[in-house]
Amino acid sequence: MVNTLLRAFSVNFLRITGWTVEGSLPFGASKSVLIAAPHTSNWDLPYTLMVA
Repeated sequence: MVNTLLRAFSVNFLRITGWTVEGSLPFGASKSVLIAAPHTSNWDLPYTLMVA
């Protein structure tokens, strides 16, 4: 339940700030690696965590 609430909060926050989330995990994948570059500001980490 917590994951669902955090996901909903993150997607809505990103939408409000003008970002969209595209794509999804491959079927059956339980783990993944997310790479975000280049790092241009201190906001890169929070945005990357919201997309993850």
